[in-house]
Amino acid sequence: MKARTFFIQSILLAVFLLTACESQNPPTPTAILLPTATTIPITPTPIKIGQAITFDGLQVSVESFEITARYTTQFNTVREPPAGMKFLWVQVGLRNVTSTLLAVPATEHFSALHERTEFKTSYGHRQNFLDYTALPEKISPNQEIKPWLRFEIPAALEPSSLWFAYLPRSSRVTFLPPGSPAWGDHPEYLWKLSQ
Repeated sequence: MKARTFFIQSILLAVFLLTACESQNPPTPTAILLPTATTIPITPTPIKIGQAITFDGLQVSVESFEITARYTTQFNTVREPPAGMKFLWVQVGLRNVTSTLLAVPATEHFSALHERTEFKTSYGHRQNFLDYTALPEKISPNQEIKPWLRFEIPAALEPSSLWFAYLPRSSRVTFLPPGSPAWGDHPEYLWKLSQ
């Protein structure tokens, strides 16, 4: 009987001590993390062929575009695309609207887009066409130039399914296609390639 009484007293003492410890150190409330509101950048509104945007004093527009199966270079040689491809040519207008020299954007700041595919420019030098890669590094105040960029795209693509992008502060589109809800943190301008 004494052993049983001792056992019950030991259990009561343990419960008492645990209760006393818990009352001196109340449990820390658990933080509930609520989702924070985030700003989703809106997809750029497409600009029409011939319309311009101005970024840091440089006016940029898409003047024209065309698709060819081959072309003649400035060296009088004929170039053909790889099998299953064709050439997309985009003529951009660049105009310095400031009173100082401005840097001409590098070709990597331009892209042709189809859904989730981004096409970058490639070497062109088409006969009787001002090639973008032949431009000087700077454009003078009030100077306007209209060079051409060349892209290799799949032969099955139609111009109505293509977009042209100018990315003044980046070299790749962040989110594709142009119907996406967010396009990242850098400014991006779109032209729909249709007449």
